[in-house]
Amino acid sequence: MTRKLTKQGDTKIRIISGIQEVDLDGRSISEDVAMVRSALFYADKVEMYALGTSMFNQIRQISTLNNDEMVVWMLSVIAGAEATDAATREQMEMLIVGYMQLKGERDMYSRSQWRTEERLKEKRAAYDNLTKLIRTHGGAMKSNLNQMWRAHGGAEIEAAVESGILSIKTEWADDLSKAMEANDLDQATALMRSAIQFKGGGVMFDSMAGGLANAMHKENRLRLPQFRLDDIRETRLGNKMLLALPNMSEVDVEKLLEVREELDGDLAQYRRTITHLNERLRESAFSPDLDEEIEHLWHKEVAPQVEELREAVFSSKLGSYKDAVVAASASTAEAFGWGFFGILVSNFANLDLSDPSGIAAATAGAFSATEAVKSLKQGTDSFREELRSSAEKRETAKADGLYYLANVSHLIR
Repeated sequence: MTRKLTKQGDTKIRIISGIQEVDLDGRSISEDVAMVRSALFYADKVEMYALGTSMFNQIRQISTLNNDEMVVWMLSVIAGAEATDAATREQMEMLIVGYMQLKGERDMYSRSQWRTEERLKEKRAAYDNLTKLIRTHGGAMKSNLNQMWRAHGGAEIEAAVESGILSIKTEWADDLSKAMEANDLDQATALMRSAIQFKGGGVMFDSMAGGLANAMHKENRLRLPQFRLDDIRETRLGNKMLLALPNMSEVDVEKLLEVREELDGDLAQYRRTITHLNERLRESAFSPDLDEEIEHLWHKEVAPQVEELREAVFSSKLGSYKDAVVAASASTAEAFGWGFFGILVSNFANLDLSDPSGIAAATAGAFSATEAVKSLKQGTDSFREELRSSAEKRETAKADGLYYLANVSHLIR
């Protein structure tokens, strides 16, 4: 079970998305899951206004019905769909009515009567055949619905919801879906505006919802002030930078939630840096070239700097042996012992056993206590200087606005 996270602040982000293609083979993640992954590191609270995720989640919950109930529900949906032709609709309705009548009549009799009475033979055969058909298809349907939810990234979305960070606004998604089905553009625009215009956070779009918002904006149906458009572009920039980190596409939400608790980077500082980077972008919030410009900025400037910061803070170049020597130097006896042993090993590792003079020289050098202490002191001083320099680099790096990215990158490796 995913543990609840302690709330660290009040920053909020909204994910607004449509319906995306589902990869049933699980070879790629949906846009919704990608946005959830990055949003976990960009805000304290994430709200999801998502048609696809809401739909898949509701359908998956229907799969908890028993086979009979689920298939009857599905037949009802098919019969009521606008795309269903009249003949098919009539057949669906006939199946539903016939099944419910036979089921009701069967419940009127005892099990013994239903199985043995001759006058019920035809109804019994019809009911048995229909029940067999429904149960066979019901099992397959349940499996398909669960597979679709998993392929959409349902397990990761559930983990984010259970953590207390993510909430899914199903009612909004239902209302938008109805407005779009009814071709009610005024209502659809009002719903989109209500999701975009809120205080205290940013908005992320997937390709479908972003395209819809852009079209509404161009037609002057959805009038967004410049500061709101800047916020949309800035939020996309900040999240795209997170998604560009190595391994981010490979690490699931469960792991990212653990990483989120280990972060010591400053989110507010990172967001301020993103604000400055956003001012340098030329493409507009809904430009089809915005992602390409962000990618160019990432490869040209951000990625190299993030890697330098990661190396400065998390580099292990000093090595465990150096750390051991420095620690041992606090004790004269331990320092002498480890230094003596190190020189002994170093000398004997390279000596030429065919040359007696070489053996004598190596032995003499190894057993020179004065040289051992001198070498240890020089090495220890050097290591201390490296540690001091490394500590200064770490402090400088942590003050950088992009250190937050470097910290995330290190923890998800």
